[in-house]
Order: sequence, then structure tokens, then C-alpha cells
Amino acid sequence: MDLEILTGFDGSCPHSERGVTRDGEGRFVLYPSFREREGISEEAPGAGSRFSTRIRNSGKQVAETELVLDWETEQRTLHHDLGYIRPEGQDEWTMVPGIRLGSVVTYRLSIPPGVTEMGLYPEYNYGACQRFVESVPGDVAVGVIGKSQQGRPIWRLTLPSANPAATCFFIQARDHAYETAGSYCVEGIIDFLLSGEALAEYLRSKFTVVIVPMTNPDGVHNGMSRLTSERGADMNRLHTEADTAHDALKAAIDEARPAVHMNIHNWSNKFVDGLLCNEENIGERIQSHLPADHAHAKRWLVQTLADYLRAAKLDNVPEKSWSWKDYVRETFGSIAVTYEFPWFMRNTADMREQGKRAFAALALASIEERKL
Repeated sequence: MDLEILTGFDGSCPHSERGVTRDGEGRFVLYPSFREREGISEEAPGAGSRFSTRIRNSGKQVAETELVLDWETEQRTLHHDLGYIRPEGQDEWTMVPGIRLGSVVTYRLSIPPGVTEMGLYPEYNYGACQRFVESVPGDVAVGVIGKSQQGRPIWRLTLPSANPAATCFFIQARDHAYETAGSYCVEGIIDFLLSGEALAEYLRSKFTVVIVPMTNPDGVHNGMSRLTSERGADMNRLHTEADTAHDALKAAIDEARPAVHMNIHNWSNKFVDGLLCNEENIGERIQSHLPADHAHAKRWLVQTLADYLRAAKLDNVPEKSWSWKDYVRETFGSIAVTYEFPWFMRNTADMREQGKRAFAALALASIEERKL
């Protein structure tokens, strides 16, 4: 048999060959929740949403294979009955269907010679972020806010405004390792801001834009789903396990004192884009500039702070549960939004465009709200 499942590379999940078994000719079983040590949260068995592998066909002909993903719990598969594939030499990823039965999703694939990438979503690993950062032009200020527990730099990209009265618009992505949409959205935002388009120039006259494109480099590199390690920090919470990446992120936010804060995620619900905002009027303003993406089968799910408190039967958000959206509201009076952009029916070009449009919508909503 000329097919081999590769593991252990930057971003692979399962990250070890012990998470893969060969089950007959051309059939492989993979366990995406496999971790080197016992995990918590979404690193616990059956709780994850990360899958990224590479399939090497060392032959000269197309080879047929079945990839069987055992997610270990049936609830994980409801929105995991799809995947994305990119054969060697192709730039774009293509969505492929999986067949769901209980805790298992099976893909029947035709693998050309070479190395084919396969994942639950289009992959974007630590190396891809490094290459992007190294490629940005000189008018983007590249800095490092600190290092992760394992010594990986955490980059900051700053696009200064020519207006000395401009306020800070802070963007972060990849708090949760599996949520690759954020990385492609960041690329779209940078491309837009450097495009010279009239709207981009106008928004740059109002804001200095600061971007931390990958807050969780260890989790991304080591195939985690949500955390920085099997029992590590949740980078989307103010209070979490001690971690140098988390310390660096908080220090960067405190230094920036943002007037506007944007956090980009992608949950797995296929049909719903999430708009999590503190104020109802900000949500309404954003939707006026960014209507629901019906072309990709999406509707908006909007959750305001009042919605959250009402559903949780709380008077306020306990500080121990604060996300950055809560922290910047309470500390700096920021307008803060968390976006959730699931991959279903989108490719990477679509996600870059979604990032551009989401940034512009929040920027315009903030200008309206604060009369900037």
C-alpha cells in the first residue's frame, strides 16, 4: 500500500502516530482527541474540535482510501460531518462530505500522488503565521509582545494612523487553537487596510490598528483544540491557568487601552455566524453594515450582554468568568465584539473577505456610536 498518514508536524491532530491505526487495505482510523497526557476542557477525550492530518501517496497513481475519524462521543459529530482537503500543488482548500454514524465520521477519498492535506477545517499552523508576518510590507510595524511557554514568539502587527487623535482598534485571533478562521480573517483585514481603497483609508484616519494574529502558538503547533496545552490556559479568559502567552496578551491589551476590541473565533455550528457584543445598539449597527451571509447558508445569532445575563439569571458577569470582551468593557470602556465565523461552505478566500467586512462593519459602527 502506497498510503501513509503523517503525524507530528506543526499543527497536526492527532499529533502522534499513536492516535492513528491502519484498519485493513487503504483504511485508517484516527482519534482526533488523542493527547500525550490527560487533558481538560476540550483536550479531554471526546471533547475536541481539532483534526488536521497529511496523507502521503508515494505511488504513481491515484489511491482510494477511507479515513475514519472516531471523535469518541456522538455529540462531537453533529457539526463535524464535513472536512476540507488540499492536494499538493493546489492553493485552495475544498470542502468534502463525511458520513456520520454515531461517534464516527468516514471520508472516502481519492488521493493523488504526493502529500494531501486534510482537516476538519482549512489548516493554518504556526509556521503559516510566521511566514505571513515576515511577508507584510514595511509600513506595518512588526513586534513581539512576548513568548509562549515553549518559547514561541507572539507577534503584534501595528498599522499606525496619520491622525494623531486616532484611537486604538485592537484585534486578536487564535485564542482557541482549532479556530483557523481567525487567521484567514486577519490576512483579509491586513490586505484591506493596505489596499488603498477609499474606505480603508478613511478607517485608517480614525484608528491605529493593533493586531495579535496568533495568541496561542503552542496550542496551534501541538494540535490542541482549545487550550495552550493539555491542561493549559484558555486564552479567551481573563482568569485561567498561569501561562506566559496569556501574561503577554494581557500586557499588550493593557498597553493599547483599546477604544474598540475585536476577537475572532469560529465555532462549529455550520449555519450560524455569531455576533457577541456588549451593547444591543452596536449589534444592530454592525448588522446594518454586515447583513447575514445567506450566500454561505448563514444567519446571525446575536447575543448582547443583557441576553447573556438574562439567560444565566445573573445581575453581572462574575469576574472569574470574564472574557476579554468583558475585561476591556469594564477596564477601558471599550466597544467590544467577539465574532464566530464557522467554515461550512466557505473557502479561505471567502474567510479573508469575511474578515475584511467584519472589521469594516465594527469600525463603522464604532464611529457612529462614538461620533469619532
